[in-house]
Amino acid sequence: MVGYFHSHPNGLARPSSTDQASAARDGRIWAIVVPTIGEDGAITCWCDGADGFEPLSYRVVQG
Repeated sequence: MVGYFHSHPNGLARPSSTDQASAARDGRIWAIVVPTIGEDGAITCWCDGADGFEPLSYRVVQG
């Protein structure tokens, strides 16, 4: 397993205090999705490292 994903339907596209408390600090990637009505929404990716969450950049490649 590379990582985890979940949504924050009524929140922000960043790790919440619940995410921080439940993080394993195992270096896996967390993708957080925030849907936005009428728009594409937001997806952010984070590395769950020993010192906490670090933001990651990404790009979508269609093949």
